[in-house]
Amino acid sequence: MNTQSSGPPLDGLRVLEITNGPPGQIAGMLFADLGADVVRLVHADSIEPPIGDLPAWLCWNRGKTLAVADGDTNRLLARADVVLHDLHPEQRSAEGFDAETVRTRFPALVDIWLAPIAATGRWAELPGDQLLLDAVSGFAAHHPASVERPVASAVATRHPVQGALAVTAAMSALIGRDSDGHGRSATISGLHAEAATLATLVSRSIDGPPIVSAGKSLQAGPFFRLYCAGDGQWFYLAALSPTLFIRALEVLDRLDLLVRPDVAGEFTNLMRPEIGTAVGAELEQVFAAAPVEHWIELFRAAEVPVAVVSDPARWLTGEVMAHACPPVERAHPRLGPVRLPGTPIDFSRAVIEVGELPRPDLVVPDSDVWADADPLPAPEGPPPNPDDRPLGHLRVIDTASFLAGPFVSTLLARHGADVVKLEAPDGDPYAAYSASYGIVNEHKPRLRLDLTDPSARDEFFELVTQADVVVDNLAASSLARLGLSPERFEQANPDLVRCSITAYGADGPFTDWPGFDPIMQSLSGLAAIQGGDGRPVATAAPVHDVATGCLGAIGTLAAVWARSPRRASNHRRPAQRAYASLAATSTFLQAAELTTFADRMKRTVGGSDFAGPTATHRLYSASDRWVAVAATTSELRRAMLGALGLGHDRDDERDDKDEEVLATRVQDVIGECSAASVVETLEAVGVPVCVAIERVELDDPFLVENDYSHVFDAPEIGRIEAASGYTDWNHVDRPPPLDPSRLVADRVDVVRRWSRGTSTRGSGT
Repeated sequence: MNTQSSGPPLDGLRVLEITNGPPGQIAGMLFADLGADVVRLVHADSIEPPIGDLPAWLCWNRGKTLAVADGDTNRLLARADVVLHDLHPEQRSAEGFDAETVRTRFPALVDIWLAPIAATGRWAELPGDQLLLDAVSGFAAHHPASVERPVASAVATRHPVQGALAVTAAMSALIGRDSDGHGRSATISGLHAEAATLATLVSRSIDGPPIVSAGKSLQAGPFFRLYCAGDGQWFYLAALSPTLFIRALEVLDRLDLLVRPDVAGEFTNLMRPEIGTAVGAELEQVFAAAPVEHWIELFRAAEVPVAVVSDPARWLTGEVMAHACPPVERAHPRLGPVRLPGTPIDFSRAVIEVGELPRPDLVVPDSDVWADADPLPAPEGPPPNPDDRPLGHLRVIDTASFLAGPFVSTLLARHGADVVKLEAPDGDPYAAYSASYGIVNEHKPRLRLDLTDPSARDEFFELVTQADVVVDNLAASSLARLGLSPERFEQANPDLVRCSITAYGADGPFTDWPGFDPIMQSLSGLAAIQGGDGRPVATAAPVHDVATGCLGAIGTLAAVWARSPRRASNHRRPAQRAYASLAATSTFLQAAELTTFADRMKRTVGGSDFAGPTATHRLYSASDRWVAVAATTSELRRAMLGALGLGHDRDDERDDKDEEVLATRVQDVIGECSAASVVETLEAVGVPVCVAIERVELDDPFLVENDYSHVFDAPEIGRIEAASGYTDWNHVDRPPPLDPSRLVADRVDVVRRWSRGTSTRGSGT
């Protein structure tokens, strides 16, 4: 979407990566994609991974300098702008990477800790395995299933979310450092990523009416689920709002379903599992009468979001990706051509290029890194106040609706930005889901303007003159129809950073197509991979929406950082427009799996109520609760089977059929034991194991100790407890939600307040 080329936005930024797990490497990849000088420290005996991990290693380490850690790491820390590390809590303290020590020794350094599981508590020392993390956070319990049981994810999509949250925090801290010279320390744990993806799904009412939920049934929610057409092909109907579902029923000539006695014309009744399942069963019969292309053509003509379930290979090389996030090809001396997804963030005035692949022969000693660079200067002024969040001077107008776009400003608000949410006179359609809408927008006062009215547009642009960022999720045609042209924004505020979120990318033939999270799960193959040989399965958690919001926030903050006069020898770069899309995000979430070359190993696929990839990396039902085990090496596998009295296992004779037989034997043993005794037995031999929590079990002691949830007051429905967090800043409390009385903004007051406040443009941030 380039209209005027300049260098990458993070050119000149130095990032030191000391990570082993996927989230830290993914965070480093995002930094490198945006032009930062990323140095990853590796051990001499682990320069290149086993063949099964090679696609991930190639993708996540592209564009980085790999350096053997055999020298003085402190020399690199003194010269780095950002350090990414993922030590476990005990190891972090033992090695002097706790926030207090880092702040004392390197006061200008932005310190980002990607805790594999959590910062504290019973399960904090577990490895950052997605199955274990899903078990202790509740993601597995909320995954759709045919029966009430936890389900394993075939693709670890929360690892990319954690990596993107980490980069968002780092960029926020860099912008804060431009104001006062001081670095900041932030913790982004696996639990933070899980909370972000589950926040709109895992909530409970405290003193208001019960929250209506479609539950985890594969057949619930008739307006937002998979259906099988008459030719056996599956498609996703994503009529999320009442308006869209009515339009879909009009297409089918089945408006009678809304006047059933159990529905009674009330859209929320369709979210009740028993009602939704019954209505869905009637629609199943309708869709079985014609092939999938018939339904796709009808719904697209009516602008109802819909998509056929496809496969990942077709997605990566298809026309949508050619516009939204074109794949790139890089040469490897041993593997030959390697195809991998491009960067998921684009800019209006910056060239973004994916770097070269990592190679063992290009690894350097760490003494060669930044040899000519000076240490960062010590801050001159006092450190920020304990309550100061790094984006405290950033002013944001959020014009987006639903979830992906608003989540951009949700993150900015939680990092201190002053956000005003602009809505149409009839509000955000997402408000039909009162609790979810409240969760996403709890820190944003709302201002309603009719942008189809020229006088209201003038009022909007009066706000724009005082803003630093505007977020939107409208297609280019809708922006043009409203008179919101790029020239009008440029005229009102030449320094304005814009962030645009779309479904299918900012240009190309699909720009006006509507899209929701499960649409991308279907098109990109994630639903097919999760379902395996059975019916496709789309997770209910809005991982695409949340990850797109993260990527949009990263692009926004990178553009804000790049325009500072401190960049480019005090010459301010022109303001940028950052772009992110659900389609590009879908490749980001499975970037490692989509990295291909000749003879690469097959990727993991799921199945009906998927329990895990192997017999020793799996969910099991104990006599009282479910447990998750992650014996992922030969040594741990033998230890687990031995502890359960099942003898030794020869890895070289393993196949899928034998794995299922072995899993049945393991289940027979574990099923006779309590969860506590299984954990005790396996922990004694060093096997990673944990108890899986139940649905909406927010009072679990481990979650409570890590502040996994919080309570806020949602207008008209009372107090809600929901998963929360996303990031923790050292010595800074999480921002409290706005009092309901402050949720309605006055435009004149906002203009007056912003005009009196310190301009981030004037301060160089």
